[in-house]
Amino acid sequence: MEQDKGEHKRHNDIIIRKIEYGSDEYHQELKLRNEILRKPLNLNIHNEDLASEKEQIHFGAFHEKKLIAVLVIKKLNDKEVKIRQVVVRKKYQGSKIGTRIMNRAEEYALQQGFVRIKLKARRRSAGFYIKLGYQRTGEETWEVTLPHWPMFKELT
Repeated sequence: MEQDKGEHKRHNDIIIRKIEYGSDEYHQELKLRNEILRKPLNLNIHNEDLASEKEQIHFGAFHEKKLIAVLVIKKLNDKEVKIRQVVVRKKYQGSKIGTRIMNRAEEYALQQGFVRIKLKARRRSAGFYIKLGYQRTGEETWEVTLPHWPMFKELT
């Protein structure tokens, strides 16, 4: 039981904040996204066109200055944003870090005047988003070799 208390305490000192495009932290973000999302599919994020990311908002979760989770917010229009590239370092998966960074992204979107968040969840991750109040909207599609569900959440 002591180990569980230690694990919980360790995660209390996590800081979630924006990552500036092109910074050293952004390059760490790309490395983490590549490691978790692309390499298992035999893909490489560095082969993708990342130029549009300059206009997007990047959030990172840091523990002892180490980047442990990221997500990217893309403006779709004046009322909607899309959350994409949500990643939690394997060691921290299952410890509510994903929930915390998603909550921060939702707060940010609401503060900026957006009323809806859209995303495409990998089939195996859809349950995570459903627990956060996201709903399926449409049929399953295939992207980057995996099935994805389009989902959304109204912000209130």
